[in-house]
Amino acid sequence: MSEPDTPPDDTDQPAPDQVFTPGKPFALKQPLPSAPSRRPQTGRGRRSQATATHQGGPFLRAAIPTGPICDIALAATLRAAALRLAQTPPSLSSLAQPASADSQLGFPNLQSPISPPDLRVKVRRMRTGNLILFVVDASGSMGARKRMIAVKGAMLSLLLDAYQKRDRVGLITFRGQNAQLLVPPTNSVELAERQLRQLPTGGRTPLPAGLQLADQVLTNHLKRDSALTPLLVLITDGRVASSLSGHLQQIATGLAQKKMAALVLDSEQGFVRLGLARQLAQWLGAHYLLLDELQTESIVRQV
Repeated sequence: MSEPDTPPDDTDQPAPDQVFTPGKPFALKQPLPSAPSRRPQTGRGRRSQATATHQGGPFLRAAIPTGPICDIALAATLRAAALRLAQTPPSLSSLAQPASADSQLGFPNLQSPISPPDLRVKVRRMRTGNLILFVVDASGSMGARKRMIAVKGAMLSLLLDAYQKRDRVGLITFRGQNAQLLVPPTNSVELAERQLRQLPTGGRTPLPAGLQLADQVLTNHLKRDSALTPLLVLITDGRVASSLSGHLQQIATGLAQKKMAALVLDSEQGFVRLGLARQLAQWLGAHYLLLDELQTESIVRQV
């Protein structure tokens, strides 16, 4: 018989704190896919793709420069110059010039074959880093069936992959009465792993506080480094006190308006499921996945 899931978070006696050891990390079978780029970017991460006009990355096309010229597309520039000269009849002064060595060899006598309007620059494909922010429900309900073991193991695996792709990763947890930025956006796998191993589980579910803090962290960090593409990964069963439901919806819909890529991992289990995390995913405009279906490749496809 399946163990019943925890009741909604209206109990007067929240579960005591527990610390679960992470499950064994595993190699990802495929990398996290690119998140939609919000603007032209110039970062040099290895995951999300964007275009840039500085040197580095595969050549895509030539374009008229809109800023400093640092990567000239020579063939396109010569074609533009040739087209301009073909459409411009020679002046009398140029016809009166003595023949040069080039003209004797069959080339036209051109004093200035290329002018500034002819210049074209290379547009290259760049890979930009993501900012992956995990927002984890560490309340007592996450201790049921030791599901935090699987969650921690999956997160460690994704942290290792993020490090290899030059992504930055942050970790927010919410439990008891508030939310905490446990790991500010970082590339340090060691720091994130240490914090995850020590993360306790227990108490109530202040989910609105977790989303509010996530909004603040993403907004502030993107102001400092707008080249990053944000990804929000929320792990929860969605069970908050009924008095917080309206506030939660308001915060979630506000985040959805910012068009940030998001994934909700639903940890709810048992025969009777309230579907609160699914509703939350709809408010966030996020992808949705059951924690029961948690597989490394499943997360990789959805994020």
